[in-house]
Amino acid sequence: MRKVFLVANSPFTILNFRKELIKEFKRKGFAVYVLFPDSTDLMSAHACQDVIRELGCECIHIPLSRNGMNPKDDLVLVMFLRKIFKREKPDLVMNYTIKATIYSSIAARLSGVRNIYSNITGLGYVFIGMDLKTKVLRLFIKNLYKFSLSFNKKVFFQNPDDRALFNKFGMCKLDKSVLINGSGVDTAHLKRSSTNRNYKKFLFVGRILKDKGVVEYINAARILKKEYPDTEFALAGAFDSNPSAISKQQISEYEQEGVIKYLGVTSDIKGLLNEYGVFVLPSYREGTPRSTLEAISMSMPVVTTNVPGCKETVIEGYNGFLVDPKSANDLARGLSCILEHDDFDLLANNSRKLAVEKFDVHNVNGNILDVVL
Repeated sequence: MRKVFLVANSPFTILNFRKELIKEFKRKGFAVYVLFPDSTDLMSAHACQDVIRELGCECIHIPLSRNGMNPKDDLVLVMFLRKIFKREKPDLVMNYTIKATIYSSIAARLSGVRNIYSNITGLGYVFIGMDLKTKVLRLFIKNLYKFSLSFNKKVFFQNPDDRALFNKFGMCKLDKSVLINGSGVDTAHLKRSSTNRNYKKFLFVGRILKDKGVVEYINAARILKKEYPDTEFALAGAFDSNPSAISKQQISEYEQEGVIKYLGVTSDIKGLLNEYGVFVLPSYREGTPRSTLEAISMSMPVVTTNVPGCKETVIEGYNGFLVDPKSANDLARGLSCILEHDDFDLLANNSRKLAVEKFDVHNVNGNILDVVL
């Protein structure tokens, strides 16, 4: 039986973004192995791996630290992966997230694996931050990407800007890169059951990070509540150890102020989206945000930033509005465009249409499998 190895920085990443791809590999007769660290700050590995096993996968814990920068630890990771790959002899290795892409690509090459593929799901803090430490780290990461991606047969990109940037800096040539429409979304499952669309209820779903535009979202809520006191602004998602993380205490203070409502982490994204009318993602940069794809599949108009990844999910005035990044004032303007729109249902229906036509997960996975098989 042919073997495919999926390597990522958390089981949540695999379960949330690659579940349907796993099913496709299983249908084609592959044995699927999922490699991830035993403990992460996104969600307990043990809370997710039972579901992954129910899909018929083998789970292997690897010594990967999402935010650590110790070269010795990275060397341990490479050698650990090399040992696993040499023992199991996978036919395909597919990597997701920065560290997994870099070090699994190197380990697979050292192990003699010929079919190595990586998916650039976004650039992350290291390509967004502008402090000196981050700039130095960015130079280091660029070189690691250039080295490790040279061992890949193909590299998948979720938006044209990331693809162009990797080509510009010599990290991945255009002839090796493949553009796909994000990770896709299961439009058959994520279909709105409620016809009650309250356009005054706004929702953000994502990690609680500054880079996701959480601060701008909260400040925009402050602005709008003065003019529209009956509006509701909610946050859902996990806290993180990322350098741009916002603390639980800070969010609690915003809640006490009455500006936002924090909903925690949910395993029922369909139920959550069904309760809100408008989706908001003021992120500084994305691959293609899965949260927004889920929202448009659920017939939600979207207000998001005019940046790589985010702008692919909204057609201005068709299913939502684009705003400037890092600007609470412009975000408030975009949100007010929703509140003052004369045909909210048209925006909502257009979101659903865009999701089905462009981002359906079966079409996206079909494009991936056409390349790797």
